[in-house]
Amino acid sequence: MIERPWNRRETAEFLGVSEAALVKWAGKANGPPYRVIGVHARYLPSEVLEWLRRQPTRGSAPAA
Repeated sequence: MIERPWNRRETAEFLGVSEAALVKWAGKANGPPYRVIGVHARYLPSEVLEWLRRQPTRGSAPAA
């Protein structure tokens, strides 16, 4: 099955960040991967999830 790409708003909602954050991350090349179709950024959900899984976890204490 072919997945439907998300637009920037949908991606931002999923990640719980602003669209401006995605734009900033794209400019620094450290956000989720995306493709430009025409003038629009499009994100594949599977790639966004993989990017999210690769992000370091912080602030969690080891289990005792």
